[in-house]
Parts: sequence; structure tokens; C-alpha cells
Amino acid sequence: MIYMLPQSVARKEIEFDLTPSTSLMTSTGIGSMNMGLGTALGEIIANSLDWELLSKAESRTIIEDAAQHEEGQKFLTAIESEYGSLSSITSEEPPQIEIEIDNILNEIRIIDKGVGMNRDELETALQLKRSSDKVRAPLRMRKGQFGMGLKVSTLGLGRSVEIHTRSIKTSGKTIIFRFSDKEMEGRASWTGIKGYVTDEMETDSPLGNRPHGTAIVISELTRKFSKDDSLDAREELCDIFHYALKILKAEIRIDGKLLVPTEPDMNSDVPILILDDFDLFVREDLGGGRRGEPIQIRGWAGVMKKTMSGDLQYGFHTFRKNQLIESHHNDGYRASPPGLWPYPTPHAELARLFGHIHLDMVPPNFHKKGWNNDSPAWLEVVEALKPVLEPLVKLARDTTKDVKKSKELLGAYTRFAKTGEWKIPKKKPRKPAGKSTAKEDKIPEPITAFNIGGYDYDFLTPEIGQNYDENKPPWTFIADHSSHEIQITLFMEHPLFSYAKRGGEKILTKMAQIDVFCQMMQDMGHSIAEVQGKRELLYRDVFGEGV
Repeated sequence: MIYMLPQSVARKEIEFDLTPSTSLMTSTGIGSMNMGLGTALGEIIANSLDWELLSKAESRTIIEDAAQHEEGQKFLTAIESEYGSLSSITSEEPPQIEIEIDNILNEIRIIDKGVGMNRDELETALQLKRSSDKVRAPLRMRKGQFGMGLKVSTLGLGRSVEIHTRSIKTSGKTIIFRFSDKEMEGRASWTGIKGYVTDEMETDSPLGNRPHGTAIVISELTRKFSKDDSLDAREELCDIFHYALKILKAEIRIDGKLLVPTEPDMNSDVPILILDDFDLFVREDLGGGRRGEPIQIRGWAGVMKKTMSGDLQYGFHTFRKNQLIESHHNDGYRASPPGLWPYPTPHAELARLFGHIHLDMVPPNFHKKGWNNDSPAWLEVVEALKPVLEPLVKLARDTTKDVKKSKELLGAYTRFAKTGEWKIPKKKPRKPAGKSTAKEDKIPEPITAFNIGGYDYDFLTPEIGQNYDENKPPWTFIADHSSHEIQITLFMEHPLFSYAKRGGEKILTKMAQIDVFCQMMQDMGHSIAEVQGKRELLYRDVFGEGV
């Protein structure tokens, strides 16, 4: 509210200087945000990936967009004006980034083979709240939007930062800039900070003989990083850069070891939901109430083979411009603010849902470790995805019920094997509502083969046994060691199969195969402990952790 003073009161204009202290640009200033090693390296690597050379596929897409859209033509023109031609910044090699964590020298080095920077571009990259694409044409959609990531992350790791960079536009020229806590804390001004330029290839440059690229050397580390720290960072970076590693084939190495994209074991019996096929578009949130062009929701979702409720490793990995923003998102649509989870709240039966969802239209929060859930684009995404993802709820529940069924049948068979007597499980599975209980006694095709004693044994299609009597087990087998074939005979009149007609024939067939494998192990001289350990491992692999 503005208060109006009487005309008799005079005001005199005075000036204020809001220049921040230069100590803001130190490890105890903007570097004191307690970033972990993986998160901090992720910010630096993201900057490197933004300015890596284009792949041939990316260049083709830029040319196609230019031929079809006015905005695409503007984008191509800006790149050609900046770099001379599209071909000059296109490479057949994948992006290559090296990270070295050297506790002996007390340094972390991040080195790339991107387009590099000239003097003005480096200056802009180091200024607070300024982004490099303000002074040069971006090569691709960029995740960064606050102009803070590089500074916050480097100073979060060490008290001194030195940058060596060679621009692809100025061949042979290296720009070097160094700043440290000691220097910045003692300065009275933000200007006049010295850097260097050389036209020679310095033999000790961290860039080596690379014609272009950037090396960031962080020294006087704020703490020593253990092997466990490095392993945790690797795991986090594999998630953060899953798209770059898998789709762009980026080669990112930490201490010489390549990062490898990790994937959960998905249930092959449940189809993967491809979100791209649904043509879901939401207008980009540009901030300040402004909205941009519609952008498609991309990605996939499905049901994992094993439930992950124990360690909470389920939910959706959500990305912005191909970089992870939030992992294992499982906030329900009735949460406040609402989440993408297709159920009001997280639920143990749904702890098999997993997927990758790309939301380029939604702004992240400041630390880029979550979303701006108050954004209108986020709320529209929630509404758009809810009917698409809801079918996964039933699929996940059905899969969980299959595991319960497996557990019941396994318990029943174990009791039979120990006592020789059939005992009905106390709790019978319910019949599916509205469906006929009539079923054909059709045995599913068995698994292909297994290896034992150095040979691959093939399972033949099971035979149905005749002349069953109550003293027989539910199945027997004959192994032909010359042809390496196994014939299983299933006695469908056994009470176990009568019970399984409610939906467990396939489970029992797999159970029989595991039983045969373990019996053959025992016949070949393996100890009971070895056989039992293998049996439990196979049960977990086939039926999931809950069995």
C-alpha cells in the first residue's frame, strides 16, 4: 500500500547502494547450500552437456524443424550466425566428459570436449543470475534457467576454482580464469578480476591437446570424499543422466569408469505404457503468469517384476529437458499439492509402479531437486496424466495378487514335500468378480532351458500323467543326459492342481521346473545347503522378493 503524505511534508531523494559483498562468491557464501557430491557434479555435467557438439541426429532434427516452422528457422539461423555452419559443430563422436576426484592433490577435475567459451562467454557464465545463452546461441534445450548452478556447485565443493576453456570459434586460444575464497573475501570490487589468455598449447593444461572444450579444476576441497561418496555419486549421476547415457550414448567417466544407465527389472507380462502415444500437450510455464507453446508430455510407465516398498525404490523418475529433477515421485493426486501418482496416496500394493516422465513445460524449484508444484502447468500435467496412468493401478495390484498366489501355493507344496500329506491353505483366493470359473486344463509352455553340470538342458512340453494315486507327488521327471532333455509329468488330479485351477497352473509349472533343477543338483553331489540356497534364489528370481 502507498501512503500519501500531506503536501506540506517535503521529501528529499537519496540513493542506496545494494552491491553485495564480494564474499558472496565464496564457499561460505553461495557455496554453503550443502549440495551433495552427486548433485553438485550433476549441475556441472549438465552445463557441459548443454554445450557438447551436436550429434548427427540432433542436426537432422534442427534442419527438419527449420523447414517446417518459423521458430525452427530462427534457431538454425542463430546457430549458423554464431558458429559459421551447422556441420562445424556436429560430431560423429558421443559427448565425452571426464571427472577425476583426486584426494591426494585435493582436487576435482571436470573436463569436456564441447564448443568451449570465448572471453565474453566465460565472463557471463561466471556472473550471478546470468546464463550463457544470453550472449551466444544455445545448441539445444537447456535445463538451467536461474544462472546459478555452475557457481553454487563449484563453490559447494571447494574454496578455489580454475577454468580453462578453448572456444571452437577461436582455434588455438585458451582463456584461463581463477577465483578463490581468499581473493574474493579481500576484494572491494566485483570488477577488474584478472584472467589470462594464451595462443599456445600449455603442456600442463588440464585440457591437454583438445582443440576445444572446457576444464574446471576445483581445489582446496571443503572435505575429503571417500570411496563410498564416489559410489553414491555414481549411482545418483546414473539416474540424473539416464537419458544422456542411454539415448545420446554420452560417455561420462568418474575416475576412468564409465557411468552405465540403470534399469529396474520390469514385469514382461505387463505392457509398457508409452506416454508419447497419447499426444498429451501442456503449454509451457514461462513464469510471471506467462505461458508459452504447448509441449508434449513424453516418457513411459510400467510395472516392475519385484515390489520395492521396503526401500521405497518405486515411483516415477521425472525429467526436465532430459535431466532428472525428481526421483521416485509417488505423491498421490489427493496430496497437497497434488502429485502424478495415479492413486490418492502411496500404497504397498502399488510399490511396483515405475517409469520415466519428461515434463519440459513445468519449471523446477530453485535447487532443481523438485518441481514448482504451484505452477499452472504442473496442475494441468496432473489432470492430463491421471486417466492415462490409472490403468496401471489394476495391473500392479493384479501382479501383487499373483505373488500372494505364488506364496500360498509354495507354502502348500512345501508342506506336502515335508509331510507327504496335502493340506488346503487356510485362506483360499477369491474368484474374480463376474467371470466364469470354467477353465481349460492347459499347461503353459515351460521356460526354455537351464545349465547344470556344464550342459544346457531343455525342457520338453510337460506331459499329463495318468493313473494318479494319493501316494504320488504332484509331478515327476525323466532326464535324458545324452540329448540333455527333461520330460516333466504333471499329475493334474493331485489336490495341488485342483486348487490351482483357480489361477495358479502357470505358477505350479514353474515351481515344478525349479524342483527338478534342484533335484538334479542334489543327484550331482551338491550339498543340501547349496541346493536350498539355489532353490530360494530361483524362487525369488521367478516369483519376486515377496515369495
